[in-house]
Amino acid sequence: MLNRVALPLGGAIAVIGCGTVGLAAIQGARIAGAATIIGIDPREARREQARELGASAVFDSARGDVAEAVQEMTKGGVDAVIDAVGIPATVKQAFALTRRSGEIVIVGMPPRDGHYDLEAWPFFLSEKRISSALFGSANIRRDFPRFVRMAESGRLDLKSLVTRTIKLDDINAGLDALARGDVLRAVVLPD
Repeated sequence: MLNRVALPLGGAIAVIGCGTVGLAAIQGARIAGAATIIGIDPREARREQARELGASAVFDSARGDVAEAVQEMTKGGVDAVIDAVGIPATVKQAFALTRRSGEIVIVGMPPRDGHYDLEAWPFFLSEKRISSALFGSANIRRDFPRFVRMAESGRLDLKSLVTRTIKLDDINAGLDALARGDVLRAVVLPD
């Protein structure tokens, strides 16, 4: 978020998918000075965690027309959307959430053979920008020391992103829990 989105100070941003990557983007939006941060996820626990980490509003993507609600709430859409899911349906949703001339950054890993399908005429008339970011467009030498300083000062909450620690012998159970969505991130600790 901090390296890729040109969010105006006091701007509005939506994050689709409030797993670990989405929650990190929500924290980045808070650090960048966003006035409105919207978290969108079908899981209630993830929406609650999004609120705890800085989201000013959350929406259940499985209920109702989220795009219509966000358009109404923001009076025309958000300045930027981070799509932390990256599937065709969420890219389409991101397009609907974004105001004219807004920005969409896809950070969720799409399927290898996936395709995004947007109507050409509305895309052309909207002047929206769509791009991707691999690993947050991070430069390890520049960004990691900055992230460590933010974590040490309390501006960046990394601890809340780890919801379970496991032993190496329990790796399969940990991966199963991740696949079910029972945990955000499991960290393997040495025996």
